[in-house]
Amino acid sequence: MELCKVNSCHNGGVCVSMAPDGNATCICPNGFDGDFCEEGCLLYSRPVGHIGGLLIVVLFVLVAVLAVMLYRERRKTHTPVATAEAR
Repeated sequence: MELCKVNSCHNGGVCVSMAPDGNATCICPNGFDGDFCEEGCLLYSRPVGHIGGLLIVVLFVLVAVLAVMLYRERRKTHTPVATAEAR
């Protein structure tokens, strides 16, 4: 356990002493790597985020175009009701 005090883990890593050989190692939390959990690592790569954002924008545009098309079609087929004033 003395090795864990000397080689302390960073960023919330947990030091584990290996009994037979006496070595210690760090168990790193998600998002960190390295011998002492000193290196941050990306959980999600940036291209995936960009692709997801692009898909949301494309979906929004498609829904907007569909709404406009339905509105125009409904307006074409709608015939006004004759009122007494129009006669």
